[in-house]
Amino acid sequence: MEIMRRIPPLLLLAPTLAFVLAAGSLRGGDFYLDAVEFGGPVHGPGEGPHVPEPLVFDLVRPLGAKKGELEINNLAIQPLTRRLTGSGRAPDELGRSPLSTDRGLMEWAPEIEFALWDGFALEFELPFEGPELEALKFAAQWTMGTAFENRYIHGFQGIAEHFLESSSTGWTGVYIGAARFNEHWSMLGMWGFTQETGPGVGGIGGDRTQLIQNLNLFYDLSDSVVLGLETNYAVSLAGDSVLLVMPQIHYEMTPNWSVQFGVGAGFSASDTLPQAAIRVIWSN
Repeated sequence: MEIMRRIPPLLLLAPTLAFVLAAGSLRGGDFYLDAVEFGGPVHGPGEGPHVPEPLVFDLVRPLGAKKGELEINNLAIQPLTRRLTGSGRAPDELGRSPLSTDRGLMEWAPEIEFALWDGFALEFELPFEGPELEALKFAAQWTMGTAFENRYIHGFQGIAEHFLESSSTGWTGVYIGAARFNEHWSMLGMWGFTQETGPGVGGIGGDRTQLIQNLNLFYDLSDSVVLGLETNYAVSLAGDSVLLVMPQIHYEMTPNWSVQFGVGAGFSASDTLPQAAIRVIWSN
């Protein structure tokens, strides 16, 4: 997709600036129309503005998680078109690692998350494509605090991922900011970098250091239903970029069980991949 080669890295600044301006408006009260009681079944326990988590690039428990919180979930992403080459060895530039084999199968990832203490949580994940275990993933997340009378909350997330097929390692660090504007509208953004190191990394796609951005807009339709739009954008220092756009719906079935579902598409310079995603979540 030629347009992906023309998206400059500076495009990251436009939605980021919009997010900052929107969050900043909380202070003056022009956008934040009504007093909001944070919490409710769809948001779960904790203090501060409880903003929903994205479907694809999720958090390690919500920001502001309390000590002892436990979550077990499974994400599955199904390509809606087949994109294998005849050899089945195409670079998987829309997958977890461009160095891994593109088998054109469902990608799924069971994971467990646990808050060791207030505001700090760990995650362990096993990413698969079809029956093949692709990687071992570890993540940690720290909540820094809140601002604007508890309407804004922020923190950091760090990820280490070892890819089994290529024997390479991925390192990711992002700043997370989330704001609730009123009882219906909220936003969450992540900005940072990811770098893949190890054998053969320079052989596909050049530089494997990328700037990444995740932006989400959510609308609470009711206490148990949330509508969302998630975008994931990554651009390498060499200029190549990939984009995922995933409209989604979140539904809380019980206080412990919830499900998220979305249909969208991933875009790269050489590929467009429609895909569906679902995440089933249990939490205490």
